[in-house]
Amino acid sequence: IRVHEVYKYNIQSIHRTLREIGQYLQLWQIMQRSELSATPDRLIWRWTASGNYSTQSCYMATFHGSTACYSWKLIWKCWAP
Repeated sequence: IRVHEVYKYNIQSIHRTLREIGQYLQLWQIMQRSELSATPDRLIWRWTASGNYSTQSCYMATFHGSTACYSWKLIWKCWAP
């Protein structure tokens, strides 16, 4: 490693650190403006009418709009010794 390389990397490191500090301060300011309510949070599963989670509703939400592939059925029809 040469001296000018160390100098270059340290400068880049400082710029990166300054950018990160700036982002942290921006986030801090945003958080300062937010207001929290005293009411407890409620979890609502939006993929059911009742708002309750079910494994079936999760499965349906995960695969909604996907194409069904039934080629696995062919495996059971194959003859193998």
